[in-house]
Amino acid sequence: MPDVYFKKVIDFQYKKQQLHFRVSQDLFSSHQVDMGSARLLRSLAHTEGRAFHKILDLGCGYGSLGLTLKKLDEARGVCMVDRDALAIEYSRQNAVLNQLSDVDIHGSLGYDDVQSRDFDLIISNIPGKAGEAAIRSFLLDAQRYLSPTGFVAIVAVMPLEPLIAGILESPYIHVVFREARAGHVVFHYQFSPEFSVESISEHNLYDREKIVISTGNIEFSMQTARGLPEFDQLNYHTELLIDGMQDLRGKSVKRALVFNPGQGHIPVALWKLFKPHQMGLVDRDLLLSLIHI
Repeated sequence: MPDVYFKKVIDFQYKKQQLHFRVSQDLFSSHQVDMGSARLLRSLAHTEGRAFHKILDLGCGYGSLGLTLKKLDEARGVCMVDRDALAIEYSRQNAVLNQLSDVDIHGSLGYDDVQSRDFDLIISNIPGKAGEAAIRSFLLDAQRYLSPTGFVAIVAVMPLEPLIAGILESPYIHVVFREARAGHVVFHYQFSPEFSVESISEHNLYDREKIVISTGNIEFSMQTARGLPEFDQLNYHTELLIDGMQDLRGKSVKRALVFNPGQGHIPVALWKLFKPHQMGLVDRDLLLSLIHI
């Protein structure tokens, strides 16, 4: 079956290693490897003498960071996670494309499904629109997953620099490298043994707004999520579909399948109208959308 999401293959060279990445139009940086990610990789030259035996790539996308570091030393243990099912699929394809085995690639909302600990390095290209709560978790909950000598290396777009600098401003967090250039800022930092923070990695990191949807003769409440459309109101097509569903009132619906549920407006409306015995959802963003239904 053809891959309907496939756009092209990107070639990327780093430290004499040539990598190839299959990309989808719908994934971040599908034209070329993001400049911020490339800058983050180059910044690791400032860590000469450190051995990275175990690496976590948080928010891996199609795999440019984690797979590049694995290619440099295939004996490393590399774990890669992302909330986007499409990103996970393309990271897995790219591991195969670059002949890399023994890479743990799976879905996770932040650190929620990261089972391993004692990483020497946690690396991440921080998503610009994740929201302050999620970014705070990405930065601080890292401490729970690091080895005693491990550290974090992140890159973010320049508008996030004040927020990140403020979150990292603590006597128990040591920023060992910071560089701002051409629209991006890179931070390397470590935690002191005295640092402790209550885990803030909960599903509500992505909460955006609580809204009430009213269309036709149906009304329901929704907790919407960051990173998905229709966070404040229905778009025309969703409203039209729900209105059409209301015309089917009285029909017996025992099983239902919803493609691309997004925030979950259609599944909730469908449940309110028909109360099916079984309902399936299929979406590339299912990791995020399911928690709000």
